[in-house]
Amino acid sequence: MKRKLVIAAAVIVALGAALWFAPPLQPDTRIANEIVIARPPQQVYDYVTTPANWPRWHPSSLAVRGATDHPLVLG
Repeated sequence: MKRKLVIAAAVIVALGAALWFAPPLQPDTRIANEIVIARPPQQVYDYVTTPANWPRWHPSSLAVRGATDHPLVLG
């Protein structure tokens, strides 16, 4: 029982030290990228909303299934 209390106290001290020395959160930090696409807005929208194109430009879209050959519609 005493050993468990010592371990618990050590964990609490370690967590406290980690929080004390951790860098402050930066809620206003932003990462922005900007590009110019020389196409009409509707053509760009149709491209990015067509599931078949997602694996070409979105890193976490490894594969898509179903009706993927047309742009999605709202709703």
